[in-house]
Amino acid sequence: MACAVATLNSTTGCANNTGGVAYSWACKLEDITAVTLTGTPSVISNFTMASTGLWKRLDYDKNDTSRFDQVGERLNETGALRYNGEAFLQFGGHNETYKAFADDLGDCCKLVFIHVLTNGKRVVQGIELTAATPFFTGALLRDTKVVPSQMSGTAAEEARLELLVQGRTVKLAPYTTITDTALAAL
Repeated sequence: MACAVATLNSTTGCANNTGGVAYSWACKLEDITAVTLTGTPSVISNFTMASTGLWKRLDYDKNDTSRFDQVGERLNETGALRYNGEAFLQFGGHNETYKAFADDLGDCCKLVFIHVLTNGKRVVQGIELTAATPFFTGALLRDTKVVPSQMSGTAAEEARLELLVQGRTVKLAPYTTITDTALAAL
């Protein structure tokens, strides 16, 4: 995309600007074979998968801690722009099932997450859009990986599994319009 300046107004009135993430879907990058793009700006309207049942839904604590942030930075005054994408997901509990889940997910080197924001929008972490088929690539600067932490906490806290999902891209994460029903069917 070329340099452009456009008009942008902040939402006003009673718009839903609540932050946070309600839940996420995850799969391995290698399981996505193509994406379908619709509209301008381009939004992902479908994923072509290597087989079915590869997207897994993650339902974590509803305690106002989940988030997906993309912090931009430049290497120097004229350097390239890049975005450090980071999601934080917390699951209440401490047991062998969480340990196995964390060990397996932590071994993955290239992941893709669809974070369903509390305002209903869906943002895709771990891929970047391209102009040619298959219309996507993995994160160009740093693969999206998970850093799990199992926390016992104190008697005044909740035991929990925390996932820090990190990657680095040259563009902000794309959005998707694909529904939960469609993701579960892929």
